[in-house]
Amino acid sequence: MTYLRCMKYLASVIIISLFFSCATDVCNQRIAWPAQAGFHHVPDTLVLVSNLSVWGLNHDSLYKKQSLKQIEFPLSIANGSSAFVINVDSDFDTLTIFHTNTPYLISKQCGYGYQQVIDSVQYTKHLIKNLTWKIPESDKNDKENIQIFY
Repeated sequence: MTYLRCMKYLASVIIISLFFSCATDVCNQRIAWPAQAGFHHVPDTLVLVSNLSVWGLNHDSLYKKQSLKQIEFPLSIANGSSAFVINVDSDFDTLTIFHTNTPYLISKQCGYGYQQVIDSVQYTKHLIKNLTWKIPESDKNDKENIQIFY
């Protein structure tokens, strides 16, 4: 009888320790941050762009016919480049961002995230007159990475 009681006690201890050893923290941290872009006519002065649509090449729309001064480009964690189409009225441009993805450990519960650094940007010049990138790292600080002059 003591053997059965001991086994029940041991089983109870194991079940309780398994229950309390599991992490209860919810991981709500992003694994990658989008590149921030602003529209300009002159440096460091944002301009409102009306009737703006943006979508990822071969992907869903990010923005549909909106009036915006800034947009976000979600960079791929699977590839070293991300391509987007920018449309204003009947003008279209394609923007390709080449970037380096470096994995880093967020936490045991969250797993890995990616630091993404913009290496270069290629674009067509139908709508976009010029483009510069000031801050190559896309991160949680919401700093403007790319200035689009149109």
